[in-house]
Amino acid sequence: MMSQNKWTDIQRHRVNILFKYYPILKAAYSLAMELRKIFNAKISPTKAMGRMNKWYEKVMALGNNNFRSVIKTFKNHAQQS
Repeated sequence: MMSQNKWTDIQRHRVNILFKYYPILKAAYSLAMELRKIFNAKISPTKAMGRMNKWYEKVMALGNNNFRSVIKTFKNHAQQS
């Protein structure tokens, strides 16, 4: 899951074709990149949790069970902290 700014021209071309025919992959990629930004941000835990909650809502709206398992894992670990 490399960020777009690191793609070669050939990779960019292939991804554009892939995303054109499989929009769910484009949405999943966007969510993964957004999650990466949250983890890399130098923000307070409270602010990060707020962003995570918004991310959770987007994941639920997407309706992809793979990401829902990620949410479950995060929430389980958050309760243990």
